[in-house]
Amino acid sequence: MKFLIVLLLLGLSTQVIAENVTCRSEYAIQENEPDGMHVDSLLNFNLNRETKELTNLIGHIFVQQSFIENEDISIYNSYLGFFVFDKISSNPNYKPTRYKGYTQFKKFDSVHTAGLESGMWGEFVMDLTMPDGPFDARYIFQAGDHMGGVVIFNCRTN
Repeated sequence: MKFLIVLLLLGLSTQVIAENVTCRSEYAIQENEPDGMHVDSLLNFNLNRETKELTNLIGHIFVQQSFIENEDISIYNSYLGFFVFDKISSNPNYKPTRYKGYTQFKKFDSVHTAGLESGMWGEFVMDLTMPDGPFDARYIFQAGDHMGGVVIFNCRTN
């Protein structure tokens, strides 16, 4: 009987609990663009803080050209990236110079793009130092041949 209880406790202690996370953004920054760029972005995924893995990720990141004003995001004035990952693991060798304390997910690349040019690739970094409540994330990206910057995310557990 004791053996079964010990096995049950070991099974429960090794069970990994993933948090359901939603990250949103409406703003990105780009070098030499003081007003930033308009963004429509939503990422949903499961986060395991212990193993530092993201699973079941689905979402989009749409970034409008910085000189466009008073227009909705469309395929005619924006870079549109769509993302789907079954699982992506953090980079254990990440040595940040800017985002200290953040966890990095390399090769965070879109699976489909539309808009002005094709391709959107980069890295996703998250500040997982806060055990509860909202936290920050950034997508440092290149899109096509002419766009790059940092999308600023606010993330919450659901």
